Amino acid sequence: MRKFWWFLWAAGFVQADLLSTEEVLWWWDDGLIDETQAGEFLALIDIEDTQAICELREAYLGEPCEHEKKSSARKKLKQKTAWKTSLDSSGGFYAQRFGVDFEYRNYRLKVLWKGEQELNWKSPSQFTFAYREKKAEALWGTLRYQDLKMHIPVEPVFGSAFHLNPGMFQTGAWLGADSSFGGTLGISKAKLQVRLFGNYHAGKTYFAAQTSHSWGRAAVWWNPEMKTPLFFLLLRFREPERFFSLHGQFYYHENDSLPPPLKLPKTVAKNKLWSAQRQSIQIKHIQISLLERTCLPPDTGKAKMETGIEIRGKRKHAAFLQEFLCRDAAGECGKPRIRTEAGLAVTGRDSLYGRIRLQGDSFRDLYHIPRLLCGAKHQIHERVYVKEEWITAENKKSGTPWTFRQEAGLRFSHGAAALRYDIHVTRSWKIAPHRLGFTLEAVW
Repeated sequence: MRKFWWFLWAAGFVQADLLSTEEVLWWWDDGLIDETQAGEFLALIDIEDTQAICELREAYLGEPCEHEKKSSARKKLKQKTAWKTSLDSSGGFYAQRFGVDFEYRNYRLKVLWKGEQELNWKSPSQFTFAYREKKAEALWGTLRYQDLKMHIPVEPVFGSAFHLNPGMFQTGAWLGADSSFGGTLGISKAKLQVRLFGNYHAGKTYFAAQTSHSWGRAAVWWNPEMKTPLFFLLLRFREPERFFSLHGQFYYHENDSLPPPLKLPKTVAKNKLWSAQRQSIQIKHIQISLLERTCLPPDTGKAKMETGIEIRGKRKHAAFLQEFLCRDAAGECGKPRIRTEAGLAVTGRDSLYGRIRLQGDSFRDLYHIPRLLCGAKHQIHERVYVKEEWITAENKKSGTPWTFRQEAGLRFSHGAAALRYDIHVTRSWKIAPHRLGFTLEAVW
């Protein structure tokens, strides 16, 4: 127990850019995502698929995805080291991750180690060495679907790959240590890109086609043994004056399961239709959004649909959010949820905020004490902040009626660090440490 409190003091003054397991579980606790969606985020964190995480945050939480807008400019020398871990109530490490990303001119080396109590230094889970220039690139090691220029996620393969971009035409090929291989041909002009793929894996041949534009991406994946191809569509549209915006992700297939090497969330694999949409209009300082999420299984017997409306407002030092969501909208509005948030900047460095959540299996179940969250954020320095939250349970019969959270972060010229933890307070006023995670990131 002494180790636990020492970490709170030692790291309590230090947020990194990496999404943490604790953040996802807090979203789940707060009702921003459900259990299935939390599992999707955690699976993507495990493989560090930042692009897919960014797109899911936009689909589920309405946060703008800036992943593809980041500058691709390179420095002559760059090194990034990140360590993430969770701690149990006695201060012991588990779910550790240590990664190194070293870049020098056109060369780049990425290595990731994982482990529980100890990191497995002898066998890294990911290892990639790459050489890139404007018209060509070569890679060796762990090849992810982004390295193969694919839009649809597939299982990582250890092998080598190359890509050539002599002009408007593009070509590439890869060879895996498991005897898999593939190739791609494409064309690129202005904002439009089109690619064709052929892939041999585990004795079967797969084909894919994809296109991308400023409005989003589309792809199809197929082999002769599949009942129907797998279709993927991502739409991202924003009207120039920002009056109307649209974001949507869609997967469709009619297969009992999706064969390897496809590696998609379970909800996509077991449903013939998976979609998440958000349409928004902006009227001065108010944004009104319609939310729709659909999971349609092959038998069409147990379709899951969510629909709702969200209103956000922000002006000067105040902001608010009002959401009404039907978590089961296949028939009438089932499992309703009402959520209200408000925040106020008290000073240039301090702000207060609160959240009220009320949900149940039906409207009759809403007659109970709501879940209350009161929080404060202190910007101690332009690079240091601390955030505390005090939460009461939605159901007064809960065995842990109170929860205290703290998040602290430090940004410095060569990296960042963050600590997140929460504590449960029982009715007998006993303190029980619940979750604790620490992230340290250094860049040179």
